[in-house]
Amino acid sequence: MVMSEQGVECNGQLSEEELEAFRAQLISLRNVATGNMNFLRGDSLKPVRPEDEDEDSFDHDFALSVAGSEQNLIKEIDEALRRMDAGVYGICEMTDKPISKARLVAIPYARYCIEAQTEQEGGRPRRRVTI
Repeated sequence: MVMSEQGVECNGQLSEEELEAFRAQLISLRNVATGNMNFLRGDSLKPVRPEDEDEDSFDHDFALSVAGSEQNLIKEIDEALRRMDAGVYGICEMTDKPISKARLVAIPYARYCIEAQTEQEGGRPRRRVTI
C-alpha cells in the first residue's frame, strides 16, 4: 500500500487523479440512482386502487423491482465511497489483491476482482443472453 498526500492508503495502482475521477463517477451514479428512486416514489409507487389492480398491478410490481435495484445500487456505491475514504478502494474484499482498472472503469463500485467474483457466482462466469 502507498500513502497519498491526504494520508489515505491507495492500492498502488491508482493515482490521486484516478481516485478522484472514480469518486466523481460514483457520486454521479449515486445522484442518477437517487433521482430514479425519487421519480419512482412520486409516480409509479403510488398505492394501487382496488378497481385498477389488474391494469396497474404489473406496472406497480415492475416499479417496485426497479426501485429495489436502484436501492441496492445506492448501497453498493455508498460502500465503495466508504472503501475509498478508508483507503481500500480497488482492493478485492476476498483476496486482498488489486481489482483491475478495467474492471473498476466498467463497475466503479466493484468489491471483488474477477477471479473472486467468479468464485462467488459458483465458479461459473456470467454470460449474456444473445438473441
